[in-house]
Amino acid sequence: MPRGFAELTNLTSANFLAATLLADDRVKQGVYPAIWDATERQWKPPSGVMNSLKGAIRKLLGMPGWHPPTPQDLSGYLAKNVLQTDVPETDLRRISYRNTDPAFATYLIGKIYTLLDQSLKSRSTKRHAANIAYINQAINKTTSTDLRSAIIALYAQEERRMMLSSSDLPFTADMIDPPTAGTTPVSPALPVVYGAAILLGLLFGVLASVYWESRSR
Repeated sequence: MPRGFAELTNLTSANFLAATLLADDRVKQGVYPAIWDATERQWKPPSGVMNSLKGAIRKLLGMPGWHPPTPQDLSGYLAKNVLQTDVPETDLRRISYRNTDPAFATYLIGKIYTLLDQSLKSRSTKRHAANIAYINQAINKTTSTDLRSAIIALYAQEERRMMLSSSDLPFTADMIDPPTAGTTPVSPALPVVYGAAILLGLLFGVLASVYWESRSR
């Protein structure tokens, strides 16, 4: 697997990525809809009796209270929910994410890809620029013809890599298919839901029959 591609796929839950994503209001709303106020554009503590009870218990135990999500929190969320699988018999990797809002799910996957590719491209460009500057100094200080020729060849390699990282094309990996959302919901599983509904209906029917039979005696 090429180094750049491996870095991209290994960084989908990196803290620096999570920090950048957390500055995006759409990400806040999509990942944390219960505690992000899109109108006021601010975090709001979770409400309700259970959340108040949890807060009281945490305070009693000396544990920190509620706080807005941090990059570390979002990083953990991404690690659990942005999944990667190999495409059989290819070198391709499929990245998937589930959300109740299909439009946001496709947005987040596309955003992650774009941010990581741009970040790795920028880092590579800076590295090669620093290498080129160093090699230029080495050329000026070198008097040996053979060593100078070797340094000039190295300079040409760095210039080539610099041009590749400066291109407008994707740097680490090509996106074969743009992010798309399936038309069939994957959660909840409909067969399970239907099966549970049928069982509950039968149970309710039996209980009702027993109840009315006992009443009629």
